[in-house]
Amino acid sequence: MAIDKVGINNIAGMPGAASKPGGKPEIDFADVLKESIGKVNELQLNAEAAMEKLSKGEVKDLHEVLVAVEEANLAFMTMMQIRNKLLDAYQELMRLQM
Repeated sequence: MAIDKVGINNIAGMPGAASKPGGKPEIDFADVLKESIGKVNELQLNAEAAMEKLSKGEVKDLHEVLVAVEEANLAFMTMMQIRNKLLDAYQELMRLQM
């Protein structure tokens, strides 16, 4: 299982990244958000499938199941923290006086 490093260079290759005439990629926030949520969902589904296989006795290595579950949990908790930060930023913008 490979773990990709997170950084701005990784975002440039995402499907929502279109190129501007200057050569710099234009990143669409909605596409990045949708793809990230899709990845978290995929990790959740993989963890659920691993637990189901464990309960049926198809998996002999408990470690793989625990890693899949913790990876899904960490991704979900990270997504929730990002959501909380975005909501806080939105609420702060709404409090600004024009």
